Amino acid sequence: MVNVDVLVVQEVENIQIPPGVQPRSPRRPLPPHGPGRGQRTTGSTPREPPTPLCYCRNRMMRRSLKAVVLMTLGLFHEDARAEAPQEKQELRLLARPSTPDLVGPDSLEPAPVLVVNERRTELDGRAMTLAELDKTLRILANNYRILYPDDPFNGKIIIACAPGTDTRRLGLHLELARAAGYPNPVFLFIRKSSSGRKDSSQDLVTAAAAITCCAGDRRPKGVTLKLRDHSNCLDLSKTLVGHRQHKRQVVLSVEKPQANRAKD
Repeated sequence: MVNVDVLVVQEVENIQIPPGVQPRSPRRPLPPHGPGRGQRTTGSTPREPPTPLCYCRNRMMRRSLKAVVLMTLGLFHEDARAEAPQEKQELRLLARPSTPDLVGPDSLEPAPVLVVNERRTELDGRAMTLAELDKTLRILANNYRILYPDDPFNGKIIIACAPGTDTRRLGLHLELARAAGYPNPVFLFIRKSSSGRKDSSQDLVTAAAAITCCAGDRRPKGVTLKLRDHSNCLDLSKTLVGHRQHKRQVVLSVEKPQANRAKD
């Protein structure tokens, strides 16, 4: 009989912490690993727990360890802690980056948020170099597959691109994300409320989804947009939203980054 507890511990040992992330300690210490629920610890003949209870205990341990690991990696927001990826989750942005003032037709779901402008690159609020971004995305993708081996990884990444950002700079980040396991960018659009209030909860948050591919790759079906044909993120986003409003799948053709630029 396979010891599920041992398998879970081995999974957790394979989890990696992305660079720049400070591990968080749980608010309360984990209870000691004692007998399972249903066992008798007194008397001359302790009774073994029935199989369903053993299964439930191991299942609860697996879920608890996943929660602790995700909290350690800082993947949970304080106000939105989901236990399973199949449950419907609400995306709650902790910041309002600069994006084109457009309304996209696609929905948003929790995913890494990549902010790109002319001077700065951020992933989930942390400034990064391209090398750090590549390493972090690969770690996050690998950790997800370890934590949820039965759930397919969707490869989505939210792109918050400042309107005036050059598409050559944007393309470098898109190709890096694609190579790291995130070939499905979802462009974020935030239209601020006209009420004039500072309450960002009234902002209209929408998105437009796409797929990235490189020259030489097998290209998915859909409308192909070449980044070099668009001057900046605003120009590209307008074309993207127009196609998505007509339910067309959009493929973004990006160029593979040069080796020396990927180390910047």
